[in-house]
Amino acid sequence: MEFCFIYHAASSANEVAPDEIQFQLKSWLAWFSAIEKAGRLIDRGLSLRSERCLVESATELSNSIANSHLIEGFSIVRARNLHEAKRFAQDCPILKTGGVVEVREMI
Repeated sequence: MEFCFIYHAASSANEVAPDEIQFQLKSWLAWFSAIEKAGRLIDRGLSLRSERCLVESATELSNSIANSHLIEGFSIVRARNLHEAKRFAQDCPILKTGGVVEVREMI
């Protein structure tokens, strides 16, 4: 089974010191490496910019979304079931900065 990990950053995550960014990057690389060594990483995915808009209808755009977490990126992971996918997600570095990982089975 394949799962999409959607990374939701805490809204305050943009206010991070440069040395903390380097530490977080190393944490992410180590986490991805562990999943890859387990043969479960399909695609590291992409990071997403914080700029966004919501298309609410064919004629209306909104620049504000009431959400305390911004989608920061995604990855694709192979797991036997949702329980195993959640175990991988529980070690995600974004959890240490107040973010969350949304785990969704892909169709």
